[in-house]
Amino acid sequence: MTNESATIVQRLWNYCNVLRDDVSCGDYVEQLTYLLFLKMADEQTKPPFRKPSIIPEDYAWPALTSRDGGDLESHYRQTLIELGQSKGMLGVIFRKAQNRIQHPHSIPPTPFSVFKKFSASVIQTVSAFVRAWHEAF
Repeated sequence: MTNESATIVQRLWNYCNVLRDDVSCGDYVEQLTYLLFLKMADEQTKPPFRKPSIIPEDYAWPALTSRDGGDLESHYRQTLIELGQSKGMLGVIFRKAQNRIQHPHSIPPTPFSVFKKFSASVIQTVSAFVRAWHEAF
């Protein structure tokens, strides 16, 4: 694992500790999965992929990263609702999705800042995080 990957995994673990009092392990994994999906969809729109976004602009990654606190929590909740009402596979993925993070103070600085530094090795980093998670539990 590269130093960058190790740093990102450590940040994810630190964020787990922040949420420990706010959501269950299962809820945290669910929220992280939604966030990773949105981040990966955004990564697909950038070089070298340059694919059209599958996420409507109002609910895409940049629309979330530009917010914080209560505004972030509100927009994230709306994003989950809107994407859950989408047609096709996107709607299936987000159907019945709910924001389980009930306190904006539990989002310091935001979960999205953890992912801002993801590089092309994001899949390896997530894999390392999942392995570490399973080893811990």
